[in-house]
Amino acid sequence: MIISKQCKDHWRIELTPNRSANWTQSKMFIGILAIPVFVIALGWSVVGVWIILPFAGLEIGLLTLLMLKVSHQTYQQQTIVINKEVVSVESGFRQKSKRCLPRHGCHILYKETENDWQLPVIVIISDKGKLVVGQFLNLADRQLLKEELERAGLIICRPHWWRD
Repeated sequence: MIISKQCKDHWRIELTPNRSANWTQSKMFIGILAIPVFVIALGWSVVGVWIILPFAGLEIGLLTLLMLKVSHQTYQQQTIVINKEVVSVESGFRQKSKRCLPRHGCHILYKETENDWQLPVIVIISDKGKLVVGQFLNLADRQLLKEELERAGLIICRPHWWRD
């Protein structure tokens, strides 16, 4: 998701991944899935196949771990602030890292693959270095980010300039 604001002396673009469910909804999903798994496991253990109980617990534990990791990844954020002298990018979860590039000579590389097999990569390039932004965005959001950066006054360069 992209939120762009134009202020008097700078542009501010906030990038966040699309989040289909928050952690509370994920816990509800895990709980709803755990009920039939444990009912079936208890049924088998009553019949005498008690060995299935640890595997049912392992299954729900692994699902919980994976859902936690995915949910944690959806809370990352990048903030791009563009003013007359500096392009600064702040990224991270709780502890954010900040990187500043000089605006003079700064441009955006919008790199697409030959057959569109992969998502385009957006790189801010300056004399002082380069920085990849929006790695967690989907295709529509990456295209919107390219348009917002162009509206902010940065030059967009494309290796495949003949494509639309």
